[in-house]
Amino acid sequence: YFTEKGIEIDYIFTSFVSTDRKFMNTETKLSFIKKEQIKGIVIKDYRINKLTRYVFMDVALLSTVKKALKQKKYDFIYAMTPDSSCVNKLANSMGIPCGVRLYGSFLWSTLQKKGRKNIGAYLHREIDIYNLPKSFLLTTDDGSNGEKSYEMFCENKALYDFHYWK
Repeated sequence: YFTEKGIEIDYIFTSFVSTDRKFMNTETKLSFIKKEQIKGIVIKDYRINKLTRYVFMDVALLSTVKKALKQKKYDFIYAMTPDSSCVNKLANSMGIPCGVRLYGSFLWSTLQKKGRKNIGAYLHREIDIYNLPKSFLLTTDDGSNGEKSYEMFCENKALYDFHYWK
């Protein structure tokens, strides 16, 4: 659809699995993605503790996105998952419109189990997603109560359009 409309899309992938880098650098099985559209793959390293892993992930992801932004002018950034909170911040700082997609939310279930004060540092990224300016936030209704997380954690509902897919 997008290519038929003349829209170019480039990709930066994040993954938990180091074999994904090998897979994506050889031949992609996704027929709609050309190898030159893949601008980077950032791997989450599970051998290090969670908080340190997220710091390294943010640094690697920001470095990869900045490299792509230096090579080409982009008019929109579409980011997915809470890992993209740092990309949302970068887009804001550069004046590039940004949209974010969350495939569900861990916030609501964690809030119910542990309370707001004990959510943990690793969920701060998802809380950031709810509170950063952007063009839109799209959350999928997968039973994880993303709409309740939005209501609980988004402090300024005027920052963006919120869409909840059922």
